Order: sequence, then C-alpha cells, then structure tokens
Amino acid sequence: MKIKSIEKKDNHIIVTVDVPSVRKTDGKRILVTTKDVEKELAKQNVKFGKCVVATELWNTNPDRLQAQWKFLLPKKTSSTTKTIKTKQIVPTVEVEETISTKPPVVHTRTSSRKSRTKRASNSSSRRTQKEG
Repeated sequence: MKIKSIEKKDNHIIVTVDVPSVRKTDGKRILVTTKDVEKELAKQNVKFGKCVVATELWNTNPDRLQAQWKFLLPKKTSSTTKTIKTKQIVPTVEVEETISTKPPVVHTRTSSRKSRTKRASNSSSRRTQKEG
C-alpha cells in the first residue's frame, strides 16, 4: 500500500491510495481497509477526524488499483492550555438561638385538692361540735 496523495478540501482530508497489482506481488493478495489507511496517516503524523467515505481496496482487479478515503478535518484545539480555578462553595447553616436572662417560672401547688376538702369537712365538723 502506498499513499499517493493527501489533499485538504472543504473541511475534509482526501487520501488517495495505490496498491501494486497481484501480478507484481507474485500472487500475493492485498486488502487495504480504513484501519490500514488510518495507521499509515498516523505514522506520517497527519491529524484527521472521523472517516466519512470509506472503501476497501483489493489488488486482484487490475482496473481498480486505486481508491480514495475521505476524513473530516480534526477539531482545532487551542495550543495553550487554560486552567480554570474555581472556588469551592461550602454551604453554611445559621442557627438562631434565643437566650433568656430571666430564670424559668416554675408553678407549684402549695396544697392539693384532697387536703382542702378534708380541711373544709373538718372545720364544719368542729363547728357542729362547738355548737352542740
């Protein structure tokens, strides 16, 4: 396999490949695929994109010993590398706390209901004893 020409045209790279006839290779059959062309382009340091027109090339047909592949031009990358620094945002939670300066009010009962009832019944019984 021999790359005959590499042309850049309309955002594409057109690669023309030749193979020698089967008669010139002592009967050895040669098949050239897209992978073979890509490997050869890489060896020659040719940058290329995705293949848009692919074919296979055999050396067995003397009328067809040449074929073309069409690749997209590679996407341009900037020659300078930019480092973007980002700030890490840490969420903060604010807790509102009310602090009282007064001591808490504690309600306590000084007497229970039972004792009140007993006192009332005792006092009425004492009255009846004094009267009698």
